[in-house]
Amino acid sequence: MKRTVAALIIGLFVVSIVNADVSQPKTEEDWDTAAKVAIEKIEWHKKLMLVLDADLSLQAREALKHWRTTILENELPLQDKYVLPEGYLRVRKFEAVNDGFEVTGTVGPIPKGALLNCGVTTTFLIRKGADGAWTQSGPSSEVIC
Repeated sequence: MKRTVAALIIGLFVVSIVNADVSQPKTEEDWDTAAKVAIEKIEWHKKLMLVLDADLSLQAREALKHWRTTILENELPLQDKYVLPEGYLRVRKFEAVNDGFEVTGTVGPIPKGALLNCGVTTTFLIRKGADGAWTQSGPSSEVIC
């Protein structure tokens, strides 16, 4: 009986180790490559100016700057009709999660008075594949209004 209980406890311990978060610290190269993949996924038709949310990490901002011109959200040009004009991609989230990155971006235009998720908002995960390349992992979610 004692051996069975001991085996069960050891088994549960091994399962908890196998199922534990195996995230690794992300390198500057990981951030840069994931930023490139994220931008290419969202801006499929033309190059866009990136508007960075204030709560993005310094690592996220620096990586995104390597690939496109960026401005902070408070630097957006004032418009009569739009909160986010056409030609802009607002990066709402770009952060390291577990073994990859989570990305949310909104492409304008977003008219004044519209909900925050108007425009085309895309959310997806980026992970390193078996070949070592960063790529979208799983489906993306898109909200269009």
